[in-house]
Amino acid sequence: MDLSAEEIGDLYVSRYGAQGIRRIELGSSPVKGGEMAPVTIVEFADFECPHCGLAAPVLDELVRRYEGKVRLVFKH
Repeated sequence: MDLSAEEIGDLYVSRYGAQGIRRIELGSSPVKGGEMAPVTIVEFADFECPHCGLAAPVLDELVRRYEGKVRLVFKH
């Protein structure tokens, strides 16, 4: 199924809408990546969680590959 950018945007808004936007207090949380990056990923993780451990290298690779465009914030 090929959708236009406008159709994708409409589907996104219909599913998530503005009411889905959440503000998360970052405070002094550890950060990787540029402070002014347009995309911020906030990772809620636990050091003992095996799934969190599997996600860590993937998230690190995103920050490395999209240097200056993505920042990663860690929340325990």
